[in-house]
Amino acid sequence: KKLFLSWLPLAIMWIVMATEQPMITSFISRLSDATNQLAAFGYSFALALFIEGPVVQMLSAGTAVVKSISSYKKILKIMNALAILTTFFHLLFCIPVVFNFTAINIFGLPSQLIDSAYWCFVLMIPWSPTIGYRRLWQGVMIKHNRSKYVPMVMYIRLILAFVVLFIGLRLNIMRGALLGGLTLSLGVISGMISSYIFVKPALDKLPKTDTENLNLKQMIHFYIPLAITSWITLGIRPLLNLGITKGLFPIESLAVWPVVLAYLFLYTS
Repeated sequence: KKLFLSWLPLAIMWIVMATEQPMITSFISRLSDATNQLAAFGYSFALALFIEGPVVQMLSAGTAVVKSISSYKKILKIMNALAILTTFFHLLFCIPVVFNFTAINIFGLPSQLIDSAYWCFVLMIPWSPTIGYRRLWQGVMIKHNRSKYVPMVMYIRLILAFVVLFIGLRLNIMRGALLGGLTLSLGVISGMISSYIFVKPALDKLPKTDTENLNLKQMIHFYIPLAITSWITLGIRPLLNLGITKGLFPIESLAVWPVVLAYLFLYTS
């Protein structure tokens, strides 16, 4: 019973989080130029996920190793380094020459999608670091019997996302891809802030050290395989985009693909 009650909020978290993607695509579909905007959004989202890859396993790491203030500070140092690294690569791709070369010459993105895809990607600059910190703190919550607060972070994120999308639809002053990028960024920022608020009581009660206290080098060796695993897994999505652009009806297919993936994520969550 205790195990089930600990697991249930985590299952709810994934379901709530997975609801965000089909919600975003449904709003983009109701705006003008829906096909091009969905295609541009899907490309930018896949690229941002690929860059985000190394921080995804912070939830697992936080759950596994944070037993004391000492271990928390070490995994936090790794997270800080990854935040700088992933933000650097995101900003690198925000350079127009780099973005255009990658999108056109490598991925074969149709030219009419470039501008919307670029600005969507720019709006998602906070994506990777905010997700990394949020997942780390959610891992600490799970580790220290505060898992009931984990889905509350996602409720806040989902509500904010709906409000932003609803306002964007009503005002209709922003292209769909840009609205999707803005929604994702504001959502993950709210998730990071709320997760820190919920985890703070647990952090304040952590002991100074623990019997299985890993040094920083051991902690890095522990995390590297996790980072590589999620990076490779999320790297599949840009590769799928590459294949789609080489097939028939590339724009229509790119537009359909994020919708399909959103529902697959929801069904498997």
